[in-house]
Amino acid sequence: MVTELTLIVVEDNELLRAEMVSFLNRPSWVAHGVDCGEELSVWLRRHTPDIAILDVNLPYEDGYSIAARLRQSHPGIGIIMLTARTRGADRSKGYQAGADVYLTKPTNAEELVAVITNLGQRMQRKAPRQLQLDRAQGLLSGPEGDSCRLTASELRLLELLALAPEREADSEYLLSELLNSGSRVASRENLTVLVSRLRVKCQQLEGVNNLVAAHRGLGYRLTLPIMLI
Repeated sequence: MVTELTLIVVEDNELLRAEMVSFLNRPSWVAHGVDCGEELSVWLRRHTPDIAILDVNLPYEDGYSIAARLRQSHPGIGIIMLTARTRGADRSKGYQAGADVYLTKPTNAEELVAVITNLGQRMQRKAPRQLQLDRAQGLLSGPEGDSCRLTASELRLLELLALAPEREADSEYLLSELLNSGSRVASRENLTVLVSRLRVKCQQLEGVNNLVAAHRGLGYRLTLPIMLI
């Protein structure tokens, strides 16, 4: 069995979510559960999953949308859709959104374990090299192993963009979240300076240019995916 897997279950049925988390917690796996995309976003600020198990029929944001943004913010993640939707069109939509495996409910528990095990093994073999943001150390590492140290505001800005849909967010949202995290970035001018300094700093990494680009009329976007660890 694959070791050291962190699993996140996104399921709005409280009883089913609790049963799945309990069943999937075992010596080599640690499972967590949330009930919607918003809760998942909060959880992702402190944790990095290896595999996400998504229901499709969720409140506010469906599993397809969550899969698409997870595929962008965590390119190496494994995504399993576990849903009552059985139509071929739904299955195709799931794979187009970024799912690795599409399972329909009710699913045999041992089949789910086998899928997670096999997916984890495939992910370990792939181990793609990419930008990684180490939030505990405050380091952004490039695909060649080089790294640069970030300030708290730079770190938070990259984290917000990495977790945002399409890796882009408007300036007002970024300013609000930066202020909520204790940053002194309090105006659009401050944000512009922060982005400019961050761009220059990230150019230390081989192959990384203009990592944070201005999006006319909106705010800023990441030009490359970043894996959060």
